[in-house]
Amino acid sequence: MDETLPDDRAITVPVPAVNLTVEDRFQNFEVSEISHVVVQLSDKRLDSIMQSCASLTYNFDKPWPFWFFIGKTLSKVFFENILDPTKPNHIEEELRVVEVDFSKPIRGEDLKAFWKSGREITCQRVREWLEYLRRNTPK
Repeated sequence: MDETLPDDRAITVPVPAVNLTVEDRFQNFEVSEISHVVVQLSDKRLDSIMQSCASLTYNFDKPWPFWFFIGKTLSKVFFENILDPTKPNHIEEELRVVEVDFSKPIRGEDLKAFWKSGREITCQRVREWLEYLRRNTPK
């Protein structure tokens, strides 16, 4: 980790490969229509992912570089490129939220993750966050 770099570039190891699976009922979900990807990781799981992929210990007091790294990992596997995490890339009224859960990593193997369409409570939280941003972002 290079702490002289901005948080979104501080973790300098290559983005790891991820084996991504989905429930059969979501096989026809158009990935190109995804507006938001939500990941809920415990600190322990995030720490194990970072140790496995980057030989880094998760810093609970400075989590942003680690969160950016997970975001880059998911944008690569979902969208086949690394999106700029600081800019919105999907501006539509309809939310298309997916939830991702990572399995416990095994050193030397690709990460494994499972995704599904976002539950209503998750979609509601995303709506609330977007509304908060609209109200509090200077124009």
